[in-house]
Amino acid sequence: MLHREPDCSQVVRLDPVKLEGMNGIALPRKGIAMHSHGLLRQIGFSEPRVSQLLPLVELRQFESGEYFGQGVLAPLTCILSGLVGAGQVSKGKNDEFIPANIHGLGTWLGGGEMLNPPIAGQDYLCLAPTRLLIIPQKSALEAFEKEAEFSRYIARQQAWRKHWQADMRHLLTAADPAMRVVFGLAMLAEALHCSYSHLDADLPDSPLAIPVKQTLLANLCCVSRGVFSSTAQQLADAGVLQVNYASTQLRSTRAWVNLSSQYRQDKAACDRLPIEQMLLLMVQGARSKDLPS
Repeated sequence: MLHREPDCSQVVRLDPVKLEGMNGIALPRKGIAMHSHGLLRQIGFSEPRVSQLLPLVELRQFESGEYFGQGVLAPLTCILSGLVGAGQVSKGKNDEFIPANIHGLGTWLGGGEMLNPPIAGQDYLCLAPTRLLIIPQKSALEAFEKEAEFSRYIARQQAWRKHWQADMRHLLTAADPAMRVVFGLAMLAEALHCSYSHLDADLPDSPLAIPVKQTLLANLCCVSRGVFSSTAQQLADAGVLQVNYASTQLRSTRAWVNLSSQYRQDKAACDRLPIEQMLLLMVQGARSKDLPS
């Protein structure tokens, strides 16, 4: 896979530019500032701190297939649009990217570096055209020391992600290949929908599109491309998944995220579930408005 360094000429300040908003509509200069203001307030920054940060915020744009890493990733980086895989590039004939997680719109990256040293060798691959909002390192670290609500947000976020990663490791070592695909997709739905903190109680019943090739999803689930394709076809025949070469659509966000919650409650039983029983769990999850307690 081609490893392209980011084009630093695409770094822009917020003030003089117009960019597309999260819904694809062009935002004027004032709209970008207002949108950034809302994002910063949501993660616990005080109003005076937001006023200090807004003039310093940068936007960076990447094309699909571009990498960025510790040299680019600030302690606080938000995905405004696009899709980012976090993982490592295997050193081999094709330098294949092996994702450990996939992050979507609204996800804040880099917060873990405020609590722990950076993960050695971590790579970030843009899986679609991506825009990032970046807070300078010095400003982010100062805010972490002085803004109690922001510090609590980062702590909750990192605790949730460590829990998610532990569940994913268990899945990849204990479950049979078909269940790795099923529950791997369920946990990916959870990560994309709820990657900032704890799960929402009011989950949408709308589809969740994952514009990623099956090969990359198979790598995420630690199965072969053939196993992923055959299992995905069973799920498509059951009506819970729509899949083609370049993208996968989960028919009900609620059903898939609830399936992930049920896996977390009883991993041992779920690791060897027949696929028919798993589909029954999904139907039950789709009917539930709230996550199981």
